[in-house]
Amino acid sequence: LVITGTLFPHKDIHKATWVSADDSVRNQIDHLLISGQWRSSVLDSRAQRGADVGSDHYLVRTRIKLRLNRYKVNNIKQKIDVERLGDEGTRKKYCEAVKSRLEENRRESEDIEEMWEQLKNAYIRSAEEVLGFRKRKNKPWISNNTWKLIDEKKILKTKTDSTRSERIKNKLRNEYREKDREVKKSVREDKRM
Repeated sequence: LVITGTLFPHKDIHKATWVSADDSVRNQIDHLLISGQWRSSVLDSRAQRGADVGSDHYLVRTRIKLRLNRYKVNNIKQKIDVERLGDEGTRKKYCEAVKSRLEENRRESEDIEEMWEQLKNAYIRSAEEVLGFRKRKNKPWISNNTWKLIDEKKILKTKTDSTRSERIKNKLRNEYREKDREVKKSVREDKRM
């Protein structure tokens, strides 16, 4: 096993993954281990200070370059637009299409499975032809107000990390905690809607 954080030269500030509450002690205690065979795939590894995660630990970011086979994405099954059956004309067209398909494919058979397949196909094909598919609507669940609060919180985090004065840093930390509470409250409200 290889510890990726020890492979690359970085400034001390980019090596430390944990900071004490009073910001006086910094240690490298979080590591990423990889198998030795993947060592040549690692491009860089360092602590990422700017991440807004509300913890005294920093993220450990490792960049790797892999060559993998393509993954085939399965088609998402489309749903039939059954709401169109509320329209009288569409409902009649659908009933006629089902009738004509059943008469067209009518075969006397003793096999219950074959009869079920004929019936199922008649309904499905007619629905696809007459009703069509539902259009997907992706509604964002996080409101613009919440995004604004998140941006304000990020700005406070950046200011806190870049400030050297302890007095100002403590003031900014308190503002950050308050903004963090606001963001969490706003997200909870957005989820309820």
